[in-house]
Amino acid sequence: MMTKFINKIIKILFLRNPVDVFLGRIFFGNDSSFRKNLQGKLALKNNRISSKINISNDSLYFKKNGFVKAKKIVPINEIQKLREKFIYEISCVTDWKKNLRYDFTSLNNPNFFKKFSEVKNIFNDKMCKILEDYYNGYFKVTNVHIYRIIKNQNSSLEDVRSYGSTIAWHNDGSRSDSVKIFVALDKIDENSGPMEFVSKKETKNIFRKYPFIFSKINLANKINNMDCKKKMTFFGNEAYFINTNLCLHRAQSPNTTHRDLLVYYCQSSKSPFNFDWEKVSTENIY
Repeated sequence: MMTKFINKIIKILFLRNPVDVFLGRIFFGNDSSFRKNLQGKLALKNNRISSKINISNDSLYFKKNGFVKAKKIVPINEIQKLREKFIYEISCVTDWKKNLRYDFTSLNNPNFFKKFSEVKNIFNDKMCKILEDYYNGYFKVTNVHIYRIIKNQNSSLEDVRSYGSTIAWHNDGSRSDSVKIFVALDKIDENSGPMEFVSKKETKNIFRKYPFIFSKINLANKINNMDCKKKMTFFGNEAYFINTNLCLHRAQSPNTTHRDLLVYYCQSSKSPFNFDWEKVSTENIY
């Protein structure tokens, strides 16, 4: 009980200080706090290298909108092998239904890459090109997750707790140069409960128009009345690159039994990317 109380105080006073959050909305137009936005801006400035001539269209779109759906980028055979391993491992899990989700993560878990070696083969040169162009510099992979969410029987619009509270609209609140790459382990259509998100521009518009909106339910009502929501559907060898600190997003419940995703967490870096990155990928970016 005391530990929970202390953690809540730390979150209010440091991690989610209302003044810090409010200033982040005013100056940067997102909910990731002034401190994390400033840290990200400084990291990008310090890690930037000389300008590149051949910037990919995907990277340009990513910079402008805070997200991009890259096509023909994922090796399907490696996804299939990873999916088989994941299904076997997830079938042995018995303690995850309380949060309606479970993830295998590289965070503090050096055995992750031995168990799921395919994640290194899936992360390829095309992904590196998009990231280096986006950062105008180098990057690192800070951790990797493979997770499943199951159908939520609670269909109340006031549910903001499911899936570790990610069912509510939010920004991640990690350093603002942090981005995620989402890869589906199977087809994800409207019926699969794809993640919803809005662009960087629309996120700015929302928080600059409603800087004092701190209720997650009220925020959801505002977004639901706007024609700006996008859905993360997958129908082939695609990947979504999203800066989830700049783009509001939320998990949806699948109408099917579950959906499975592979996620890479990335940040800008002073050093060139090294494909031998297991040790680096145990960091906590939050």
